[in-house]
Amino acid sequence: MIRLYFLSITFAFLLKGHGFALTLENQQVRDFEVFCKDNRYCIAITHGTSSNGDKMRFKLERANDADSIIYVTTAPRGPKLAIGMKVSVSVSGYDTTYSGAIKTVYDNNEMAFKEKIDSGLIDLLKKGRFGTVKVEYGGSTGTIAYDISLQGVTSALALMDIVQGRLDRNDAAVVRGGEALTSVSSYDYRDAKGPEVIVEKGQTRDPEEGIDYGDEDEVAVNNEPDEESGLGLSQLKYGQAGLPDRVLMHGYRVLGCDFPDVLDAFGWEEVNIEPGVFLYFVSCQNADLNVPFYIAIEDAGQIRILDFQEAASETGERVGLISNPRWEKGRDGITMYEYYSPGQDCGKHEFHIFDYQEQTFYLSEARIKDSCDGVLTQPENYPLSWNGEGD
Repeated sequence: MIRLYFLSITFAFLLKGHGFALTLENQQVRDFEVFCKDNRYCIAITHGTSSNGDKMRFKLERANDADSIIYVTTAPRGPKLAIGMKVSVSVSGYDTTYSGAIKTVYDNNEMAFKEKIDSGLIDLLKKGRFGTVKVEYGGSTGTIAYDISLQGVTSALALMDIVQGRLDRNDAAVVRGGEALTSVSSYDYRDAKGPEVIVEKGQTRDPEEGIDYGDEDEVAVNNEPDEESGLGLSQLKYGQAGLPDRVLMHGYRVLGCDFPDVLDAFGWEEVNIEPGVFLYFVSCQNADLNVPFYIAIEDAGQIRILDFQEAASETGERVGLISNPRWEKGRDGITMYEYYSPGQDCGKHEFHIFDYQEQTFYLSEARIKDSCDGVLTQPENYPLSWNGEGD
């Protein structure tokens, strides 16, 4: 049976009948909740909020039919949608915005973009961590911008692929063919013993047919700057392949990380910040919200593990693990956030600036929201609790 832990070891299936699951109980995948009904109609939901506290649901829905479209659904709570209103979706860090006028308002005050699996909008959503949905209500309401988290969207779509039996089929949203499989996980699918995938009535196909695994003894690692993409861009990778041994062994021997499972589920990132200088963001432990990472720097082949300042209002000490870090290319530093409750309505947000001369990070800003009051606020807007570069 195919091992499915490459998505998350927290996934649990409710099996009915034979082969793939017909239903899926509610599963929390980072910031998305995923469930599938008896007919394998699957829904992934995350929640958004505006600066004024207006809330909405943001959903990805897909039926079990072959080549079915994905409904990218917006469902505000409060102001009513109407035909002709303009809705747009954008993702932080990318210039592209997808927009359109509402043609149909569904039950529960919902509208939907109807997207194919390879549409630009679906591809953009899978790349981002945070996004914004804008609704131009007009009149006295004006335009409301809802901030949404996209963390977990790719895993949610992949889970839907599996439940709907699309594994290695051309109509899968994520797990599509050999190339997609190897990018999701380092797991060796040559040893997989999974159910055959139905292609057409009366015909079957081996899920492994046509996959080119290449030379298993060759692992290509290219640490030359990518002049086309530019410095400072993050490359998300899964599994252990390509991660320098010095970095990998620190997680195994010093930190006791949940390798290889956590690298299959959450991956690691490589950022080329200067010619010949690389940062490695490595996930260490499985978690629903606050995934701890450690970070290493490589300069001219020399590797060093980095640590981070705690706010002076706390301990002022340096620590080796940091929650949910993200490299900010335009600011030359990283942001991190740590939620204090499962409802994500309180927590801590920090910005650590990188000193290129000393090749280390200094804490520049800390924001904390202690009140877990049910009001969702972007961590960047938490009350300022500490600033300065520290000692």
